[in-house]
Amino acid sequence: MLLTLAAAMLSPPPATRTPSRGQLATAITQMTRKRVRPSNLRAIACKPMAEEPTEFACRWQQRSAAGTRWRGYSSVLAIDVEGWSLIDLPGASR
Repeated sequence: MLLTLAAAMLSPPPATRTPSRGQLATAITQMTRKRVRPSNLRAIACKPMAEEPTEFACRWQQRSAAGTRWRGYSSVLAIDVEGWSLIDLPGASR
């Protein structure tokens, strides 16, 4: 039992469920039909939704079309065997 406890304490914490820039770019492109490049995304952060373990409230910054400003966005994303997908259209966040 002591060995099991020690192993649990030394093991790394579970990975957070946050899409990579490439995965988020793909999800946005599929939902909006507008191509988004991974290099135009940064600061991706997601929090699990208590009522649905496969859904996450996510925020990120996306470079403007002109490439001059970073804007904040948020949406609900879901993960399944196919990968990440947006449930809602991205909205501006503050």
